[in-house]
Amino acid sequence: MTVVKKEYRILSSDGKSKLYIVRWEPKGTVFAVLHISHGMLEHIGRYEEFAIYLAKRGIAVIGHDHLGHGKSSLKENYGFFGEDHGGNYLIRDIRRIRYVISRWYPDTPCFLMGHSMGSFLLRRYISVYPNQEKGIILTGTGEKPYALLLAGLTIVSFTGKIKGKMYRSVLFEDLMLGRFGKSFRPVKTASDWLSCDEEKVSEYVKDSMCRFHFTCSAYEDFLNILIDLKKRIVRKKCPSDLSVLLASGCDDPVGDKGKGVQRVYRQMKKYGGKDISMILYPNCRHEILNEKNRIQVYNDLAQWILKRI
Repeated sequence: MTVVKKEYRILSSDGKSKLYIVRWEPKGTVFAVLHISHGMLEHIGRYEEFAIYLAKRGIAVIGHDHLGHGKSSLKENYGFFGEDHGGNYLIRDIRRIRYVISRWYPDTPCFLMGHSMGSFLLRRYISVYPNQEKGIILTGTGEKPYALLLAGLTIVSFTGKIKGKMYRSVLFEDLMLGRFGKSFRPVKTASDWLSCDEEKVSEYVKDSMCRFHFTCSAYEDFLNILIDLKKRIVRKKCPSDLSVLLASGCDDPVGDKGKGVQRVYRQMKKYGGKDISMILYPNCRHEILNEKNRIQVYNDLAQWILKRI
């Protein structure tokens, strides 16, 4: 099936930035729509292989670059969401694009997918905008202790007040991400924890839109979202009739090598989730869409969507 790629711009909820949006659409019947929210320090272009695979099977895919990332931001603003509560803009932007999708495909089931940072954004999103989606897919997600998150927030908030919101610290990145690679020594790059596929890791390392550091402000915004997800009132707002798929690698350090993903699964079941599924892929790391067995992963996610339309 032929796939058509189109690019768009819409105004962000921050009132000034222009979000970069891509649509991969099959030339034929569209059975479902998937809106992807990418992870930290990357961009939506990295999902093209997966998007084309789905589109060839009748699933249109829409994705966008978050604020502070890719083509939605100037290089000097990479790693920065907004002056105050920038994380809220990311959540509202997902809603803005979801509204555009509803106009493109008014009678077609819509699913959301979030990877890593994007998965945490979606978990917060469904508590703010419940009963909007057919289902969500969360890849590379997890659950961190409240005390650890609070300690991190205290450090970045204090540093931001001293150094300024735009201050970028390599130390913060090492604390947040550097530790993920320590369980895979010896390693060839600091990004080896992303995938077992050396070619895919090399592509990431060489990608100029992935080589930047988060600001104090962005770390503060993101940690606030993670802390919000620890609140019972937020967890209870997840719609019980929402279909959810948790898919991660068994060796993904973000999900504590499966344990963190299992905790999220149990929480969603505890708060009434009726259709909560989980797949943990053996010998896979953080980016299951870029692993050696990625075609199997693509197929599993496609089948999960098609069975729910």
